[in-house]
Amino acid sequence: MSKKIINIILSLIYVITLFSGCSVKNQIIIKNAGAENDTKLEDKKIKVNWWSGYGTPEREEAMEKLIEKFTQKYPDITVDYESILGNPIQKIEASIASGREPDVTERGEAFATYLSMGVLEELDSYFDNWEHKNKILPEAIEAARSYDSKDGKLYYLPIGMGYNVMWIRTDWFSDAKLSLPETWDDVFNSIRVLTDKSKKQYGTAIRGGDSNWAYLQAMMYSYSGITDYFDENGKPTINDPLHIEFIEKYLSLYDIYTSENDINYGWSDVLTAFHSSKAGIIFHNLGSAAEHLAAFKGDTSKFQGLPYPKSEKGYLVSPLLNPGGHVIYKNSKNKEAAWKLISYISLEGSEDWCKASIQLPVNTVNYDSVWIKDTPWMRMAAEAMTNPFTKYYESPTYLPNHSNIMHKTVEPAIQKVMAKRMTAEELCNMWAEIVTNLKEQYDKGIENN
Repeated sequence: MSKKIINIILSLIYVITLFSGCSVKNQIIIKNAGAENDTKLEDKKIKVNWWSGYGTPEREEAMEKLIEKFTQKYPDITVDYESILGNPIQKIEASIASGREPDVTERGEAFATYLSMGVLEELDSYFDNWEHKNKILPEAIEAARSYDSKDGKLYYLPIGMGYNVMWIRTDWFSDAKLSLPETWDDVFNSIRVLTDKSKKQYGTAIRGGDSNWAYLQAMMYSYSGITDYFDENGKPTINDPLHIEFIEKYLSLYDIYTSENDINYGWSDVLTAFHSSKAGIIFHNLGSAAEHLAAFKGDTSKFQGLPYPKSEKGYLVSPLLNPGGHVIYKNSKNKEAAWKLISYISLEGSEDWCKASIQLPVNTVNYDSVWIKDTPWMRMAAEAMTNPFTKYYESPTYLPNHSNIMHKTVEPAIQKVMAKRMTAEELCNMWAEIVTNLKEQYDKGIENN
């Protein structure tokens, strides 16, 4: 899969050059968009239920506009859009258990698990008959097919790619007369200098709660410079001494150069700390740019997006980010309408979706857009992704149940390390044992097929 994602990156840059020279209880719902005035007509419309995770007010506004445009093109379809402010996994899993899945969701981090459960609709026939299929980068489709190790079938339609970002408060760096960090030593030094506990101002905010493992893992490999998640003997590198060293350095910042509340911080808490001048450096991805712009009222002198720091080996290391996209569930009663929705989002609606999600679209029609050419963090991501000194590692999210097990076992273990009830070495060794078992099950499944 690694070569396929690198091919996507190269294709993206070719196209760019060619054209440009949280909590599942809190939900925002847009009901029956584009069809609120005529009850009789509404009864005759086909309804598509679309769920999306990690919603923000800015994203909801963009999705509402996208749905309005979609229903103008397809007036016989109405969309019930439900935005889940936190991680949608729990809600989706509950719907699968009850056999009441929505029609459409984003691919999400548990995609491999859902694929192994057989609850997703195979999309090859829809895609093959789609008149615009040649406008989606073939490398993106190939990467999507690679999840089906047996038959190479298509189970989600790609739309865009993100990139991990170190967001900094440039105004804080300027006031402290600090240079922008390029190495992890620079980062740790900056965090210490920027901390002023008397003002409740901390150098960083650690995501100690939901999905903490994903961001910690990306930082570990960024620090070590290791690019193979499993070595030539099939052993995981997650418990490499450099990774243990990084966890000791990073998580020891907790409650000294961070707030004591960080141990339970989800993404929205990290974001609030950054915006309310309580954290000077945070780690996320391109997707939070819209919130930064809104919080700082468009003043880009207050924040900046940088690549993750150079590794101990002198080059940048980033996780391979498979293109995101949308799936249709087998239990959907309106699959044709659901296909119309997801194909619309991937092409005609991709600018609205990618701009709101801050991702690079994986089609050939949007790269002359001003927002891509003139947006600093998009330009930074494109440059970093194609930098010859950038290397990639592949997180084993393709392993069935990987995401679920990380949430249930590794997440609380990370909190134990923060609370000094577990050592970094114990955490990494436990983590290595988990992914070893998952890979063995995965390999056996391939052999049996």
